[in-house]
Amino acid sequence: MGHVRIPVSREVRDRLKHLATKGETLDALLRRMIVDTEMRMLYEREKRKLLTEEFVPLGEAWRARCALSR
Repeated sequence: MGHVRIPVSREVRDRLKHLATKGETLDALLRRMIVDTEMRMLYEREKRKLLTEEFVPLGEAWRARCALSR
């Protein structure tokens, strides 16, 4: 895997270093932050679905499907 340079200010670099655990590279930190963010986004999306969409209990959905196939 190749490396690229990402220009950031010294302030951002220093803040990232403070977030890293002992011995963690900035690459590993950024990967961890990406996974954490993706998980948070998934949680928020599913939470929004639960709050805004109407759900039918599985038993009702199954009975309705069986009735349609008769």
